[in-house]
Order: sequence, then structure tokens, then C-alpha cells
Amino acid sequence: MAKNIRQTIYESLVRRITLGEIPQGTFLTEVSLASLFKASRTPVREACIKLLQEGFLRPTSGKGFAVTELTLDTVRELYQLRLLLEPFAAESAARMTLPDEFFATCAKANEACGPDIEPTFEAYFRRSTAEGQLHCRIARASGNEKLAKIVADLLNQHRRFHYATFSRRLAEGIHWTAEEHEGILHAIRCHDSGRARTLMFEHIQAGAERSFRYAMGFASAQPAQLDHTIRPSAGLRSTP
Repeated sequence: MAKNIRQTIYESLVRRITLGEIPQGTFLTEVSLASLFKASRTPVREACIKLLQEGFLRPTSGKGFAVTELTLDTVRELYQLRLLLEPFAAESAARMTLPDEFFATCAKANEACGPDIEPTFEAYFRRSTAEGQLHCRIARASGNEKLAKIVADLLNQHRRFHYATFSRRLAEGIHWTAEEHEGILHAIRCHDSGRARTLMFEHIQAGAERSFRYAMGFASAQPAQLDHTIRPSAGLRSTP
């Protein structure tokens, strides 16, 4: 039961922070959140720890938390790290002999990344979660546990940016990534390490270009390169 309460609190806070119902910079305490959700402090603390790991909150000197400011510079850095690490993870996974269960689990997660999605935050939340799980499974399949842990942490932090742009993605039409995932998984199954690496790199780079276009609010503009200075859109801030 406690786990369900923790998950409910976590998902509610993700939604409220993403939609701006809890503004950036807002100070939160376990006591105030426990009162808000009519719960004990234990599930509140556990939910906040997860939000800290995912970059939604940061600790403060007042024994509480503050909602972090989302910057495009931070997102750019996350994409740069993903481009360095995840293609290598896919390449390494392709060199492994992986069980059928791995591919079946990845295929099931990829089903949630298809075009059938309701225009709601909750549906987008489920899709983003499934996509992150798929990428984490590929990283773990590399056989390098430290690499897998770093990738999982990067993806956790990256989820906030995806949530922040979800409404524009839905309004303009999400570029679905299921087919790109299928190509990567096929290369891994065929032990084509070079192609697995290339497809993963192209997948992440294309996602970065699309994401920055959504963030900037012009879907038809030229793709923004990762090393360019990008002005922030509403709800995002540039690093001073």
C-alpha cells in the first residue's frame, strides 16, 4: 500500500511541476506535502528522493526541497552525454548473446511508443516511461553495470524535458520512435554491432533536434545543432 501511495504522490508532483501548477523555485517540505496528500512523511520522502534523482527537485539548506529550474543548456549537456554513451551501449549489446526474453520485453515496451496515444499528460507519461525502460534495458544488455547506471541516471534527468514539451508534441504531432527502436533491436539481435551503434546515434541525435524544435516552438525551422546557442521558450530558462 505504501508503495502505491508513494507512486501516486510522485506522479502527482511530476504532473503539477511540469504543468507549472507548482512553479520553478517553489520551496517544499515533507510536512507540507504530507498535509497536501493526507499521507505520512515516509511515502512523501520516498517520492521526493525519486524526484531529486530525476532533477525535478533540489535539496535546500532549510531541510526541504526546491523545484529546479529547467534550462536548455542542461538538456543540451544530457543529449551530448547520451550521444557518447548509448551508441556504445547498443554496440556492446550487439556483441552479446541475449535471451529471447530480452527482445520480448523490449518489444512490449516499444508497443507503448507507437502512434496510438491519448492527448493527455497521463498517456504521455506512460509512453515516456516505457521508452526510458527500453533504453535502460539496452544499456544493461551491454554487460557494463556502471555504464547502465549512468545511462539510467541521464534518462531520469532527461524525462523532465520530455514532459515539459509534451503538450506541444501532442499539438504538432509526435514523431514516433517505435520504428527506430525496432531497427536498433534488429541490429542487436543480428549481432551487427556497427549498425546498432550507428542507429542508436542517429536515433538520439534526431530526438535532440526534434526536441529543441518543440522547445523553441517552431516545428518547421532548421534543426538546432547541439553546439549552438538556443534561446529559451516559455517555461524554459537559459543558463545565465
